[in-house]
Amino acid sequence: MKTPPVVYVEWVDSEASGSPWASIEEVKRSGKALVCYTTGYLIHESVEAVTIAHSFHLDERGELAGVCSPMAIPRVAIIKLHKVPKGKR
Repeated sequence: MKTPPVVYVEWVDSEASGSPWASIEEVKRSGKALVCYTTGYLIHESVEAVTIAHSFHLDERGELAGVCSPMAIPRVAIIKLHKVPKGKR
């Protein structure tokens, strides 16, 4: 069985207003980028993004068969990414 590595990702997300219409004053007060902290299983890496998931399951051969709630984080949004050592999980 090959378990995907656990990673810690610090990344910048966008902020959206909770309502479809907002006054200019509300827009000026918000407009901050949100720094997010995510830990999960590293499922896939590409030039554009890193995909993590919080859960996975294996098939009868011990191969990765499926994941739950995969999230692709664009590399341009990533501030820090590092693998969590097995003894620290």
